[in-house]
Amino acid sequence: MKNFVLFLAVVFALFCAFPVMAEDIATQPAGDTAAVKGTTASADNIISVNVWPMVGGFFNLGYERKIADIMSVRVRGLYWSLFNMFLAGNANFVGTGVDMFFYPAGKACKEFFAGPRLDYFYIGNQDWNLQIMMAGGQIGYRWLFEGGFEIALILGAWCNVSNKASDGAEITSIGVLSGVLPTFDFELGWAF
Repeated sequence: MKNFVLFLAVVFALFCAFPVMAEDIATQPAGDTAAVKGTTASADNIISVNVWPMVGGFFNLGYERKIADIMSVRVRGLYWSLFNMFLAGNANFVGTGVDMFFYPAGKACKEFFAGPRLDYFYIGNQDWNLQIMMAGGQIGYRWLFEGGFEIALILGAWCNVSNKASDGAEITSIGVLSGVLPTFDFELGWAF
């Protein structure tokens, strides 16, 4: 649990630091886009939920913030209720994740993007726990519609980079969480 708290603190510190770095980028002069007609919706913030895992009781809520025209950062909270049901409430399965998206077209928070992904999972109760760190990359495409509705499809791959059990032992392989695994996000959200 101590590593989980440390991970959350680092994610929070990075999330707070990105807007400060973006201020320098935002002060660069840009063309006047107010007079352009026929532009599509744009946003600096997106709140979204990964829809398809909900069938299995897995909830993944995310918040994405534009940092520059070519970059955004997303933080996610994870909770798997079905796992808790199988264990009759004897364990928790929670986690957090952070993504950095790069938009080659210079349209942050919309259209094509790619970037790294980092996830941290905590499974356990007061008697035992397991902490898992996953890292990888992903590519995707996001559609923004007038009124703020957002849809994104994201494909990627990640691998298990760290496993620690509550007894301090480092576990090198955890069943299905070994090797390179695919990731798929189908998210719906609100952009503003």
